[in-house]
Amino acid sequence: MVFKTVIRWLPVVVVSEIVAGQFISPYPPLVLGSILVVGLLALRTLVAPAPIDFKGLECKDCGTTFAHRSPFFTDLDANPRQLTVSDVPRPLGRSEFVVGQSVED
Repeated sequence: MVFKTVIRWLPVVVVSEIVAGQFISPYPPLVLGSILVVGLLALRTLVAPAPIDFKGLECKDCGTTFAHRSPFFTDLDANPRQLTVSDVPRPLGRSEFVVGQSVED
C-alpha cells in the first residue's frame, strides 16, 4: 500500500524537483529537511512507549494471578498443592513447542 502511494506521487515529486531546482537553491530545503528529521527523532525518543512489564503468572486451575517474583512457586507453605511453573500455561500463540502426535499410515 505504501509502495503504491509512493509510486503514484513519484512523478509529481520528480517534476517539482526539476522545476523548483531551477529557481531555488538546494541548501535551504536540505537544512529544513534535516531539522525536521532530527526533530522527529527527538520526539520519538521523548514519547517512547513504556518497556514491556512482566505482570506475573496465572494459575491454570483456580485462575489466581501471582505477581512476578512472588514466593508462590518457591515457598512450599504458600504453595500447598506443589504447583510448578510448568503448570502455568503459555499465552495462546506464544508456545515455543509444537504439540502433536504421529499418525500411522
